[in-house]
Amino acid sequence: MSTEIFKTKSELIENLPLTEKESQYFRPDLPMRFGRTKNVSWNSFNSDGIKDLKSDFGNRKFNATKIILVPYCPKGGFKKGEILECKSEFTEFEIILKAKEIQESSNNQKSNGIGFYRLGYQKGLPTYAIGEYFDRAGIMKN
Repeated sequence: MSTEIFKTKSELIENLPLTEKESQYFRPDLPMRFGRTKNVSWNSFNSDGIKDLKSDFGNRKFNATKIILVPYCPKGGFKKGEILECKSEFTEFEIILKAKEIQESSNNQKSNGIGFYRLGYQKGLPTYAIGEYFDRAGIMKN
């Protein structure tokens, strides 16, 4: 569509703030990405790697008690997500340890680092893709 047609035929849609109910459902307060490091891969944590992860991510709180993590397959697609629950806020380190179990059962290939990327929501819960240091979509470059 040409710019001129777009300008003459388009109508501005208001950008309204989220309602309280929408904010509770979509959780815009949660990060788009977190838990990223190049120092370990999903299938090669050792005791030193776990110590480093705990010191880097053990004190970082994640403001949710329920989330869905979606692992990736060896061929690049995603598998069905798994719900994680805790009684109080997660730490990023706790999420990383759970994700390691989930990802290892889905894919035994060594990853290029680790990270989590927001996919949106499923079943009313914030949903994150388990990924590598760089997102698998190639959007994020650093």
